[in-house]
Amino acid sequence: MFYPLNQAICKTISTFQNNSPSYKNLRVFNLEGSPFNIFPVPIATREACYFLPGIIPFYTPIKSELLWDSDLRPEGLALQYKKNGLFFNGGFFFLEERSKADDSFLLGNQLGYSTTINNTKMTIGTGYFDYIEIKGLSLSDFDYLEAEGDSFGNTLDAESKFVNDYKEWELFGDVTFKINALPISLFFDYVFNTEADENETGYLVGFKVNKTKKPGSWDFRYNYREIEADAVFGTFSDSDFIGGGTDGKGHELNFGYQIGKGWKLSAAYFMNEVGLDDGQDFDRVQIDLKFKF
Repeated sequence: MFYPLNQAICKTISTFQNNSPSYKNLRVFNLEGSPFNIFPVPIATREACYFLPGIIPFYTPIKSELLWDSDLRPEGLALQYKKNGLFFNGGFFFLEERSKADDSFLLGNQLGYSTTINNTKMTIGTGYFDYIEIKGLSLSDFDYLEAEGDSFGNTLDAESKFVNDYKEWELFGDVTFKINALPISLFFDYVFNTEADENETGYLVGFKVNKTKKPGSWDFRYNYREIEADAVFGTFSDSDFIGGGTDGKGHELNFGYQIGKGWKLSAAYFMNEVGLDDGQDFDRVQIDLKFKF
């Protein structure tokens, strides 16, 4: 028997009308072209188990984005289980539905453990993500990729077909502690595509100082990452780092300030290189005003 945790269904207006799967305020899987997006309503089967329709359920250490852009809202179903520090996240998501050929989709799962010892919180876990029906398909087999004319860093052959499938194994962790009442977090994420013979790995390491909560509070986050061309399916990775996709490396610095209840002002600086073999400089300054309710 299912018990709804929240009866409210919220809608947000998308400020753009293209179909990007991982750009802020844009959704590839929306309501049949509508500019509105449904926020998922969690459904609990028991106290520790939740079904989450239409949301990526996977744990990201200190909200880092090595595998997933934070704004990704795919079409599918996700399951989360949490009890006694142990957690499991699973999901089934459509990448492309086709009437005359097999659909492309994603099956993913994570298993992890969180605990607190002497006021130090630690999380460690692993994940496996299996993209079905990618290798041998061309950009034209995916509506969004055809429109963009871009594989977002993933390797294509001379006929613009994907050279690899993407079966990604992930290892992640983070630890949070306090120094003179100041919260400090250290985190890492590592991914390896078991289907690629080369350019198959990516990693991210970083730290965060303080946290925003009350007006006047602040936080600072830094990470360095390096992601090879076929480490992950580039369409779903961070859309801000190197301009989106894979095959790059560099730094991200982010400062946030709580200007009022529910309102946060953030500034990010990306100092990156696009292309690991013959890198070109990529610099981006991004300012966000966020409202949470």
